[in-house]
Amino acid sequence: MKRSLSSLRLRLISLILLAIIPALGLTFYAFFEQRQEAIGRLKAQSLRFTQLIALDAQHFVEGARQLLFTLAQFPPVEDGDAVSCNRLFANLLKEHPQFANIGAVRVPDGTIFASAIPSKESVSASDRAWFKGALENRDFSVGNYEVDNITGKAIVKLGYPVIDRAGRIKAVIFGALDLAWFAQLPSQNPLGGGAVLTVVDNAGTILVRHPEHEKWVGKSMPEASTIQSLLNRGERNTEITLPDGSARFYTFSRLPFKGSKAFVSIEVPKKLAFAPIVKIFWGSLLILGLVTALALTGAWLLGDVLILRRIQSLLEATRRLASGDLSARSGIQHGRGEISELAEAFDQMAEAIKEREEHTRALSQENEIMARIGQIISSTLKIEEIYERFAEETRRLIPFDRISINAMDPEGEVATVAYIWGVEVPHRFQGQTYPVRGSATEMVLKKRKALIVQGDDENELAARFPLLIPSFQVGLRSKLIVPLLSRDQMVGSLFFHSTLANAYTEKHLKLAERVGLQIGGAIASARLFAQHERAEQELRKAHRALRVIYDCNHAITRASHELALLQEVCRIVTEVGGYRMAWIGYAEEDDEKTVRPVAQAGYEDGYIESAKITWAENERGFGAMGKAIRTGRPCVIKNIMTDPDCIPWRGEAARHGYASTIAVPLIGNDRAWGALAIYAAEPDAFDEEESRLLTELGNDLAYGIEMLRTQAKQREAEKALLDATHQWRITFDAIHDAVSLMDIDGNILRCNEAMAKLLDRPYREINGHRCYTLVHGTNEPIEQCPHVLMRTTRQREQQVLPLRDRWINVTVDPIIDEKGDLIGSVHIMSDITEKRQAEMRMASLEEQMRQAQKMEAIGRLAGAVAHDFNNLLTVIKGYSQLALFQLGEDAPGKESIKQIERASEKAANLIRQLLAFSRRQVMEAREVDINALLRDLEKMLRRLIGEDVELVMDLGNDLGRIKTDPGQFEQVIFNLAVNARDAMPKGGKLTIQTNQVEMGAGLDFKTSLLTPGRYVMLSVKDTGIGMPPDVQKRIFEPFFTTKERGKGTGLGLSTVYGIVKQSGGEIVVHSKPGQGTTFNIYFPRIDHESYNKEREEEKRVQEVPAGKETILVVEDNGEVRSLAARILKRQGYTVFEASQPAVALDLCERHGAVIDMVLTDVIMPGMNGREFAERVLAIRPEMKVLYMSGYPGDTIGEHGFLEKGLHFIPKPFTFETLARKVREVLDNPA
Repeated sequence: MKRSLSSLRLRLISLILLAIIPALGLTFYAFFEQRQEAIGRLKAQSLRFTQLIALDAQHFVEGARQLLFTLAQFPPVEDGDAVSCNRLFANLLKEHPQFANIGAVRVPDGTIFASAIPSKESVSASDRAWFKGALENRDFSVGNYEVDNITGKAIVKLGYPVIDRAGRIKAVIFGALDLAWFAQLPSQNPLGGGAVLTVVDNAGTILVRHPEHEKWVGKSMPEASTIQSLLNRGERNTEITLPDGSARFYTFSRLPFKGSKAFVSIEVPKKLAFAPIVKIFWGSLLILGLVTALALTGAWLLGDVLILRRIQSLLEATRRLASGDLSARSGIQHGRGEISELAEAFDQMAEAIKEREEHTRALSQENEIMARIGQIISSTLKIEEIYERFAEETRRLIPFDRISINAMDPEGEVATVAYIWGVEVPHRFQGQTYPVRGSATEMVLKKRKALIVQGDDENELAARFPLLIPSFQVGLRSKLIVPLLSRDQMVGSLFFHSTLANAYTEKHLKLAERVGLQIGGAIASARLFAQHERAEQELRKAHRALRVIYDCNHAITRASHELALLQEVCRIVTEVGGYRMAWIGYAEEDDEKTVRPVAQAGYEDGYIESAKITWAENERGFGAMGKAIRTGRPCVIKNIMTDPDCIPWRGEAARHGYASTIAVPLIGNDRAWGALAIYAAEPDAFDEEESRLLTELGNDLAYGIEMLRTQAKQREAEKALLDATHQWRITFDAIHDAVSLMDIDGNILRCNEAMAKLLDRPYREINGHRCYTLVHGTNEPIEQCPHVLMRTTRQREQQVLPLRDRWINVTVDPIIDEKGDLIGSVHIMSDITEKRQAEMRMASLEEQMRQAQKMEAIGRLAGAVAHDFNNLLTVIKGYSQLALFQLGEDAPGKESIKQIERASEKAANLIRQLLAFSRRQVMEAREVDINALLRDLEKMLRRLIGEDVELVMDLGNDLGRIKTDPGQFEQVIFNLAVNARDAMPKGGKLTIQTNQVEMGAGLDFKTSLLTPGRYVMLSVKDTGIGMPPDVQKRIFEPFFTTKERGKGTGLGLSTVYGIVKQSGGEIVVHSKPGQGTTFNIYFPRIDHESYNKEREEEKRVQEVPAGKETILVVEDNGEVRSLAARILKRQGYTVFEASQPAVALDLCERHGAVIDMVLTDVIMPGMNGREFAERVLAIRPEMKVLYMSGYPGDTIGEHGFLEKGLHFIPKPFTFETLARKVREVLDNPA
């Protein structure tokens, strides 16, 4: 029984092993199939990547070719101008970092004559492949790897021949591509970290390698010869076993350069390519081993008939599975027990094999579709041809009922629907634009991840993506939104829509992201290609226009005849510019305003005559030529066949092959007198830059024609003047005034004898020379030149101008020929010195009168307020001083009272200034030595002006004396010094100078009114900012100031003016902006022997004088009277007070014997101070009288109080001044 059971078990084990063998074989079979698919997928991806790298390299080198092509057209390159070339190449090198150097090579010796980076020694390129290729092929050439002799960098040089118009190669332009920069091209590697990308040149030298570029660049690639031979046979991949025994897959593509054998290759280790498949294979073997172990265990434990039957069932299922029926199952109910578990394990194994097979098949299908999508994208750079085929292939991967591709603008603000297929959505169409902000596109672009939006809740969708509501309303319930990226740049979005709810899974999302990367790259490549095409087209157009301008400007500079120039310009435009036809028309001033053709070139064949173009506002004047003349602006018609203004000429234009046109006006003398029209064979041929350049050509041509016409007129005018010279010579010499004939530029053509005498020159030194050079000694006309004014007004112009010490009246009359053109002028100069001097004296008198009237008005105003104001200030100052005497040194409020005293002193100074500039202040004039006064003031002046202003005292000798008030003279000096300091905010130099001068008849109207004689001149000069003429006219006006608010009263110079005038002097100012200011003051000089040259020193007693005398104070102002009485009593005097003269007379009659002095106000009601004093003196002749007043000097003078010998003290007075003055009068014996 045991043997039987053992045999059964052995048989069951054998059966189980036999059943496992097919599964094992199937696993190996799947493993080898997946290996083959992995190889195919790797080859496709590698090939696609090498092609993309080759395409990037092509774009990169094509850009370099365009740059070298442009430089080859640069005239200095053709001319071998090394200086201009070096400057241009250096600037371009800064803008194109991909180049290590840019230069030019001479032909045929190959010497580099121009380089962006200068070389210390001569370098030859005659043996370089790029140089030879450029010469042999007469076209763009790519060199091999080399280390540049100039920069020392690893480079590949590109060459382009410079061919002149005769077809000869004059030079070769080269650009040295920096391989370190070029190595940045393959920025992404989709094949994993083990893949190696290599770019190899014709000689098998490595140009670029990723990874470890720096280690390998410049070395030879051992496999290069093998790959070159495979490429020659049209093969694109191979497998190579390296000496270390490792196998690698190689995929390669030729770089698409003309005549180049350079290629790009990708090598991937075989182990890396099979790693995922091997992992799956070992997993399958592990599962199979587990299943086998379970089956053997079941066979060992169960050997009865039930087990055999179940085993039989398992065997049957195994055979079916081995035959390829992946749906085969054991049919045994899964449950407890070994056989049931074995059956369950078998079924799970079969299911796993089926899932792996289905997954493998799906993965293979996905890779196949992805490869086809890659082939579609790489087949063309025209993106519009890709969309339809892309959508068809993508639908095999991702189910959808509607697909849309949206391209985003470079700023990322607006998206355009580039492609739509499937269910129609209202108001959604191809070509539509919508703002990215607030859309689903914005969300996926921000997150850079695909997004699934699906469900039946319309409100939720409206809250999140309101722009998707129209698609929801047509039944599209599921949406898959994918961001389109290229090299980490956002280019658009891809939308999949399905009518099924929850149609999309995570698998679809990953597939969508994969296809999104491909279509995103295609959109980016297409954009780059379009940009390159546009740039190349614009460059060609700009070069064409520049060449036309260059040749036309050469023609303009050489031209001598107008019509020949016009014909040559038309020829250059058509032959050099390649335009269909060009013609020039002049605007006629007839009734029809016709345009008269004057020159044409190109294919015309009667078109201009049949066009009957005008510049009127009618059907024949709405074309480009008519508009350009009528408006004076260039006019471009992009398509003659569709522009409604071109209907009259559309048929003839089509017959002649004209598709677009531009007309640029010819403008002279501020009007368009013609136009240049250019026709092209293609629509929209004139872009903005080309239009600008052609407009510049029109301006150059108009200028050239105007110059030709001007030269012709000038030759005619000169001839006419020369013919008339002999006839007019006698007449000229008979004229007393200086007469000359001048051309329009101011050249003296003829002059009479009086002119030669005036200039003190012979004829030969006058004729043919500029008038302003001979008369004024300048290199250009003076500002008020009447000849210049006459050229503008074309009528008589007159000016009175100084000439040395004379005044000359200049009259200029225009000379106009029979055509109405100005060709010269008659220039007459008359000596009016005596008349001018008389006029200047009269002007000075009028100015003095106006100033006197101003001063009179201000003086009356000042005098009206001075008395009351001085009374108030007297009280304020006096009581402030009394309070200060009574307070201790540290008493509270003492500083406040000092401030009140200072403020009252400032107010008193202001009143004195008002009276000074109006010359109403009482002057205590005496004879003084001006130099002595200035020496005493020097230290104070240095402190006043500050350390940053240098003070220079230049005092003359034997000046004599002047008569003035010393205190007011000091005020003049201080005011002028302060103004000079303020005019030099950054420091400077202040010069005070004295001198004696002799005044006679002069041309300066400011000093012309001084009586001839001897004067002492005081000059105050600064190096400050100076003053313009309009400010100089007003500086002596009261309250006029140029200082900031709060920094000047406007009375300083007015006060100076009043003091100088009151002293019998004159003040003159000389100033120019930026050149400083000088004030010259003239005082009459006093010469008699009674003057004591030693200046009387003012003695100041340290203590305020006092006394015991009796004093009568007469003042109608109670406050002033009370103050004066208090001051005098404080000093020891006995004081009587009277409010009016009548009361004072009564006191004098009663106490006359004891009253020693009367202190009386001048102006009082009923009786003035002088009348009162006379009546008192009649009673007591020996009584002393001291007058006081707050009125100005002229008012006091009217009452007779300024006579010699009278004592006077002005208000406001201080404690000290009153005490000293009273003591002085009492002690005076007279």
